[in-house]
This record gives sequence, C-alpha cells and structure tokens, in this order.
Amino acid sequence: MNRVDILIIRNRCDTATEYTNWVGEGLTVHLRDRQMSVVDLSDSEANPENVVNWLNFNPGNTRKAIIALDHGSNSAFYGEKGGLLVPVIDKSNAEHLTKGLHVYTLACSTNANGGLGDTAVSKGCFSWVGYIEPVYATQTESFRECIWSYVLAIADGKTIEQCTEILRKAYRDRVNESFIYQYNLDRLLLRKSVSNSTIFTFNRDLQETILGITACNGMFVCSENNGSSPLISNRTWVGEWETFSLVELGKGKVALRATNGLFVTAESGGSQPLIANRAWIRGWETFEYIDQGNNQFALRACNGKYVCAENNGASALIANRNAIGPWETFQRRPLRTIGFKACNKKFVCAETNGSMPLIANRDWHREWETFTFVELDSDHVAIRACNGKFVCAEDNGLNPLIANRDWIRSWETFDYVDLGNNRFALKACNGKFVCAENNGASSLIANRSSQGEWETFTVG
Repeated sequence: MNRVDILIIRNRCDTATEYTNWVGEGLTVHLRDRQMSVVDLSDSEANPENVVNWLNFNPGNTRKAIIALDHGSNSAFYGEKGGLLVPVIDKSNAEHLTKGLHVYTLACSTNANGGLGDTAVSKGCFSWVGYIEPVYATQTESFRECIWSYVLAIADGKTIEQCTEILRKAYRDRVNESFIYQYNLDRLLLRKSVSNSTIFTFNRDLQETILGITACNGMFVCSENNGSSPLISNRTWVGEWETFSLVELGKGKVALRATNGLFVTAESGGSQPLIANRAWIRGWETFEYIDQGNNQFALRACNGKYVCAENNGASALIANRNAIGPWETFQRRPLRTIGFKACNKKFVCAETNGSMPLIANRDWHREWETFTFVELDSDHVAIRACNGKFVCAEDNGLNPLIANRDWIRSWETFDYVDLGNNRFALKACNGKFVCAENNGASSLIANRSSQGEWETFTVG
C-alpha cells in the first residue's frame, strides 16, 4: 500500500477556534486506523519549524496533504510559539511549504480574493479548499464526519474535484439538521492550479541532480561502507558509493542523499564528520550551497562552518572551517545515464556484462546497453558500464574499447564532442576518434583521425 502523509495543524487560541480545533480531535487516530501516517501539530507544536520538519521527513514519499483548522488571516495561517500567535504558512513561504500539495483549511480569511490561498495556488499549490466567510461549526459527530469524509477521500486517491463533491454531498445530506450545513455548503470554495490531481500525483517535486563530487585532492567523495562510515574523498572512480543526489530545498539550501537512500548529516551539529545515516532532512542535514563558478561549490553546515576535506582529503569530511579555501572547495561531476546508438542504429553493448569489448549490435536498451557518463570537466568524460567498470581505450587505443577498469586515468578519459541533436563523438587519449568499425559489425575502437558517420553516436 502507498503510504499517505497527512499533516494536521490546529490551535485553540480564542472562542472562535474552539469548534474548529475540536474537528481535528480524534482525526489522527481515525486516519492511522487506516494505515496513514499522520502528524498532529496542535497549539504550541503548530509552528513553522515543525511544518518544515514534516515536509522534509521521508521526502522520498510525495503523497502529502495539509489539513489546517483555523486560525487564519488574509495573508497567513497561524500557529503558536512562546505563547504568541505566529505565522505558520504565509505569503513569503507559501511556495516552499505548499507547492505541489493539497491544503484544506477552515481558516476562512485565507480564502478571500487575493489572500493566502490565491498566493499558494499561483505558486504551484495543487489545491486550496476552504471557505470565503466565517465558518460556523457545531460540536457534533455529524459535522466532524463531514470534514473527515473529505480527508479520507483525499487519502484514498480521489481527484480534488471528487473530494470536494464528497464534502458538498455530506453537507447537502444534513441541511435539515442545522443551518450550518447549508451555510457552509454555500461558502465552500475550491482553488486549484491543476485539474484532476490526486494525492498520488507526484506532488513534492524536489529538484534532484545526480552527481559525483571531487575534493581538492582530485578524488571522488565516497559514502564509505555504503554509508556506515563517514564521507571521505579517497576514490579515483565513481561507483555506487560515490554517487549522490543533490536535493534543492529552496533559498540556496540543499541536502545530499547517498545511494543507501539516507541523507548526509553534519553529525552532532557539525562537531563530528559528515555521514549518510538520516532518513529525514532537518537542521543537521541542511547545507547552504555556495556557488563558486565553473561547477565548483562550497557547503556551509548548520553550525555556520564550511565543510572541509580535512588533511587535503586524507581525513573524513567535516564542517569545521570559518572560510573557504582549497580544502573547502568541491567540484560537481554530473552523471548522465543513457543508452546510445551507432551508425547502424544499434545500441552499443558492453558485451557479456563487460567482459568483452563494446560493440553496437543490440536492438534494445537493457542493462548491458546502459552507460553512465561522468563529466570530468566541460570537455571530458569517463564512461561507466553496467558492471561498474570504466570503459578503457585499451593499450592507448590500439585495442578495442572494453569496460574493465576501476579507475579513471588517461586511457579511461574521452573528449566529448557535442554534435547537436543528441549526437556526439568521442576522442580517446591517443587523439583518435572512437569508431563503430565496419559500420558496427566490429568492436568500437579509437583509430580514426577524423569524425564521420561511423564515428558518430546518438543518445537513444
């Protein structure tokens, strides 16, 4: 079953919010009984920091919705901090906190024209459902069941239009019980940026870049022992442990996810080395990204210190520096996983899982026909095959290309010549172009002085 994450925000700050706060009581148990993940932030727990923590916990799960039960104004939905009302979601953070989400609120003022709901939807919130006038509620199970029916419909994956109609029907069925049902029915408003979206739509579209990272010593940063040991720059190659997802969190902040699925943390608030062992993104897992140009960058951790490849990379990465120098400067090495075809329209294959030379003889793109291009600089790449080995122009290009190396040195480095329209050529260390010899009937080999049809490849 696909897990659904529901956030309930509620507070009881005055008489007007007594009933709306009561609507949320018991909703957590009601939803958890249906195997949903629910976080209930009430009163002093309803603050911006906890909303951010909820958004960033298990960020790989994109099925999230917010149920906000009063107290609001035209420009903000409020929680509490230090005994005072504080904005939880407002116009300044609406994009970061609600983009790609469904929000349901009884905070009627947020739904006014030009209000917070309008702002959120204009910045990518999938839907904002609420009321355009004060909400009259009653402390009866019947009223609460109306709201719960809507929440369950969202969690069950119905479209936002279907969910809203379910709520309207719940009110219509009860109009003879009390005036509040007709009153709320008449004032229910749906704002939406995307039609027919559901909670199962990919709704927390975090921007992620898959890359390798090199430090000042020219070595790739490694999540050692698949993340059970600290990060260290000690690899001449990019394998699984040397591959990271750079997750953009907005406002210049990023997180790093290793291939064990866990996020890199500045352990103990930065006093211990960086290690990939967290399932969430909170303060210690959030870094400021400082662009240094030419694909170089620095990272500042939660303690205000810069991440350093200590001892010129011989020791683990740790956030302990007050300024950016060579040891605090890292290089992005973008990774692109593709299949590519030769002039005969066949996919290039690392034959027999890389134990034989590369040859363009496949009509399909499967594991052996999949390669990862590692960008070493603006002009040069290394190519990793399905066996985790790097493609080598064997004997300085005298023999065919084969994926048999654990490192990237001159024979494993190729000039990448962009020909446009997804076409490219490769030039090996001997200065020769890689050729699909005999129109692809023979192995790839770097033996041509110029680029022609047999030396042209196309991303498949």
